[in-house]
Amino acid sequence: MKAVVAGWGMAKFGRRRATLRDLMSEALKSLFENTPNLSRDDVEGLVVSSNAPERSGQTNLASLASELINLENLKYITRTEIACASGHAAIRAAWFAISAGMIDSAIVLGVEKMWLPYPEAMLITDMEREWDFPQFWYGRAPSGFALCAQEHMKRYGTTREQLAMISVKNHGNALLNPYSQELRRRPKSVEDVLNSRPVSSPFNLYDCSARVDGASALLIVGEDVAKSYTDVPVYLLGSGQKAIGLSLSVMKSYADWHHLKAAALDAYRMAKIEPRDIDVAEVHDCFTIAEIIEYEELGFCKKGEGGRLVEEGQTFIDGDIPVNPRGGLIGCGHPVGATGVAQVVEILQQLRCEAGKRQIDGCEIGLAHTQGGIATTQSILILGVSVK
Repeated sequence: MKAVVAGWGMAKFGRRRATLRDLMSEALKSLFENTPNLSRDDVEGLVVSSNAPERSGQTNLASLASELINLENLKYITRTEIACASGHAAIRAAWFAISAGMIDSAIVLGVEKMWLPYPEAMLITDMEREWDFPQFWYGRAPSGFALCAQEHMKRYGTTREQLAMISVKNHGNALLNPYSQELRRRPKSVEDVLNSRPVSSPFNLYDCSARVDGASALLIVGEDVAKSYTDVPVYLLGSGQKAIGLSLSVMKSYADWHHLKAAALDAYRMAKIEPRDIDVAEVHDCFTIAEIIEYEELGFCKKGEGGRLVEEGQTFIDGDIPVNPRGGLIGCGHPVGATGVAQVVEILQQLRCEAGKRQIDGCEIGLAHTQGGIATTQSILILGVSVK
């Protein structure tokens, strides 16, 4: 059975006073409000994505979420976790269950509470393990991706200014997104990025995504029942995943992410399309270099030309291949378990012409990409308004 994304819900991203329970309730309430025909009795599956709710002292999130909205008809319930790619894993789990005929409908909920009243909570899940330095720990992501940037700049001539353009673009897009994090200051120029506080060479503050709280939700249903919830069905057309481990040391090249290219080829093949068919994309811009490398491995340009692609304006909202129109991780913030689901919310809104001021004309096929670790786990989803 083909699967359709039929509804969406969002909680505001940011440094919130809200609890984990509050964030889930906000996104679920939004989902039901945005899908008027959806009844609690219709929901047969619930998949919750969260990277580390244990920091809040809470596990068994799927059961908690079902209780919050009184779901009593569930036949399938689970939680997914593969770091920043957890949201895509949740969507795939719901998709597989529907395609297998086990259920007709599922809610996918992504949630993360990143800001807590006690700072040591950030270490609860990150330090309780055997620790290998090349594997780093949670707070060292800037250093790992900085190595990717240094190698890419050396090998392909990517410039510091091109990296900064990613930040300017995505922060500008985030201003058009009502669910984005609120910031006192956003960079408006390349100079603003280059003059911000150094983090890990070549990155400055605005080259980095921020830890925020947030939640996002989707309704995924079988094609047979989709008309009950939407007049514009958006189909899950293709997907690909590739993982090579966790440690930074398993990367054969920091500048060439061959496993991302392989995952993308699997997704394109399944969807029966090519990179040039993509009208809009959401990619995992945890750091500015990530988006540039992703342009290349996703086939939007030749290897080594990702910096030029943004410099020419081709990935801006009015460009040939708009990327991260909602603001991406850099503009919106990155609540880990919610990010991959929020990406698909954006693709859904674009394909249904519901994206407001950031709407891109003529969208029929969209791509969402996310990753976990220092690019060691890669995930692609392709959605469209028709099936090829």
